[in-house]
Amino acid sequence: MARIYEGKLIIPIDDLWNWLSEKYIDTKGNIVFGVPVVNNIENTIEIDYAGSSDGDPKEWLKKPLAIKQWEFLEKQKSTEK
Repeated sequence: MARIYEGKLIIPIDDLWNWLSEKYIDTKGNIVFGVPVVNNIENTIEIDYAGSSDGDPKEWLKKPLAIKQWEFLEKQKSTEK
């Protein structure tokens, strides 16, 4: 007999970023993560990041891709309203 499922996984974003920092990025300091993207071809979740042991990447003269992705997403949301 077939079983059918539908639902939603809710992961607190701070928990996700902390887990990623501990599991995948062995560094201390200021880290920013980009917008998570599902890659169906490679069966992966891809997240750009930038970090610095001295200062916040949000303050870099050349904005990292991780910051630009969030800004682009916010811009899209505001134009859809």
